[in-house]
Amino acid sequence: MVDTVTRATKTSQGLIFHQLIDENGVGKQGQNYTAVYGGIHWPSADSPSYFCIIGEEYLGTFEGNVIRGKVRLFSEFESESVSLDGFFSRVADDAARFHCGSVFAAMDELKYTDFTTAYNDYQFEKGISLARLEQAPFEKEFVVGVAMIQDFHRDGRLDLPTDSIVYKQLKSFGRHNLKDQPEEKFFAVDALRFALAALRKNKPGPSRRRTRRRRNAMIV
Repeated sequence: MVDTVTRATKTSQGLIFHQLIDENGVGKQGQNYTAVYGGIHWPSADSPSYFCIIGEEYLGTFEGNVIRGKVRLFSEFESESVSLDGFFSRVADDAARFHCGSVFAAMDELKYTDFTTAYNDYQFEKGISLARLEQAPFEKEFVVGVAMIQDFHRDGRLDLPTDSIVYKQLKSFGRHNLKDQPEEKFFAVDALRFALAALRKNKPGPSRRRTRRRRNAMIV
């Protein structure tokens, strides 16, 4: 069954809460996420623009440690268009829908400057706020990113719909594909590795805030 996110909010602990309904429109128990991140692959002569949005389930804490659940793919989008306006519009819509605060992309080379400038200009011209654009961890290390994806998969923590672009690319990926700019052919894998690397590096979790309560009340 396919669940639909009807509302996404940020909790007082800094978690992202998704309110859900099932395919019959019946309300379900919502889900908290440690973070909702996006990954962007910039277009080139050999590949389209692509983005994905993922979230890491928050399952509580044990002895002070965050219990991390599955990483779920919420949305993805591929665009062959030369213009980036439609692409950025979709990023804006999906980021707002799932409460995605940050998207990660390659930014460490001069060739990416025009894309990052276009991203910021789009926000200014449309008078909207897109998800914060940040430099992806390990952006030049495609092999490291693939190994990270394999780690999540091996641990049973990666939940990708079988009809998704990124799932199909991962199914066809092999060691022999690591030559000749694999990020261009496997553009969806490229974006996914950026978002997963941010989860791995940042280790997001709930913030603890002390609040004044009546005497003998519990502080959470």
